[in-house]
Amino acid sequence: MDGGFIAVDDPSELIAFGTLGRPHGLRGELSLRPFNQGGLDEGTDLTELELPLEVAAVQKGARRTLSLEKARPAGDYWLVSFAGVTDRDAAALLTNAELWIPRETLPPLDDNEVYVEDLLGCQVVDEQGREHGTVEGSFWNGAQDVLMVKRPSGEELLVPVVPDFLLSVDLEARRLVVDLHE
Repeated sequence: MDGGFIAVDDPSELIAFGTLGRPHGLRGELSLRPFNQGGLDEGTDLTELELPLEVAAVQKGARRTLSLEKARPAGDYWLVSFAGVTDRDAAALLTNAELWIPRETLPPLDDNEVYVEDLLGCQVVDEQGREHGTVEGSFWNGAQDVLMVKRPSGEELLVPVVPDFLLSVDLEARRLVVDLHE
């Protein structure tokens, strides 16, 4: 595959952190937009990580292992550099890839927090216990994360990851209770 990407294996030791944007400058630096809702002020501070750090770029079902060498804040995003990515053309191959970082580098979660990534595969039920399907994916809509739930009928149900819709999460039982506002 282009840019050294290989088929994705189980990246359970890694977690999606953000999306790599376009190259910045001529020396291989890229913009990185984190997935967290709070922006740089509330998310993981990449400058506090012990660098270099082995990470992965995931794009179109393929994964490329990289070494994150530098990270610096730039407004509401980061500018990052990787070993071996030394020019604009090499950086361009990573544009729109997701950056996955080791789970253990992230700060501990509060009791009422979960990583959206950990909701994949969970059964979705309403307050009456009726099944609505299984979480098959998620995306950021500009305001919040949204779960993509595949219903038993094959239709897709979208559930915003906000307290008004997501009432309880039981990761051990792989079960979410939702209010669909129907």
